[in-house]
Amino acid sequence: MTAAQVPMAQLRGWHGRSQEVVEALCKSPDYAGPGRTIRPVFLSMTALSDLADCSPLRAHGLSQGALERLAARAGVAPAQAQPFVLAANIPTRFGVSADEQELLLAVGRWLVARNAPAIREALGWPAG
Repeated sequence: MTAAQVPMAQLRGWHGRSQEVVEALCKSPDYAGPGRTIRPVFLSMTALSDLADCSPLRAHGLSQGALERLAARAGVAPAQAQPFVLAANIPTRFGVSADEQELLLAVGRWLVARNAPAIREALGWPAG
């Protein structure tokens, strides 16, 4: 666990427990239907800690302008901005700024692209 991830430890604990609950529900015939199971694919923002910088998010919709403004707010140069730190520091509230929304959408797209093989397999789709 990196120093940037320490504040997220409680959320990760809840995330692990929620995965167990979702997996149990997906195996339940009452939830999935008789003779069926649902195979969940879990996506986690902690995967962002694998990224050294935000350049992979640029291909998924994060503009240079939004990156510069978010990095300036975090007090770092855009080239040193860590995706996990930027995303984790977006406060939970009813509204997010356009830049925060752009970052979160790019993160979501990146996570889906990164996990596309597992998602396609879970859906029973051919490899793409």
